[in-house]
Amino acid sequence: MKQKTIMKKIFKLLSIAILLFSFTIAAEAQVKHNKKERKEMMKQLHLTKQQKEQMKSFHKSTKKEREAIKNNTALTEQQKKAQVEQLRNEKRQKLNAILTPEQKEKMKEMKENKPRRGVTDMPNERTAK
Repeated sequence: MKQKTIMKKIFKLLSIAILLFSFTIAAEAQVKHNKKERKEMMKQLHLTKQQKEQMKSFHKSTKKEREAIKNNTALTEQQKKAQVEQLRNEKRQKLNAILTPEQKEKMKEMKENKPRRGVTDMPNERTAK
């Protein structure tokens, strides 16, 4: 009897460990995918060397700011969301300042034609309308 309950506990712990491990792997895969996607977009936009440098430092600083907001224990979840949204708006403005009008148009076109997340063979709902 005791052996069954011990086995059940071990099974539960192993299940939880496997689940956490799979979430970690999925999160890492998403980060790699985002980096790859960003590099591909930068390549297709034909950025100058100066623009590439600006984008790189821009992404680093934005990432640091987002982490600072996330780790700020003095803020409520609602305040964190508001600050992250403000950071996104600032990011869009900075990005617009870096890109030429042609590059902005190309990026807009690329985003509109980008498939939805998690769907591989369905039309993009943004362009289907």
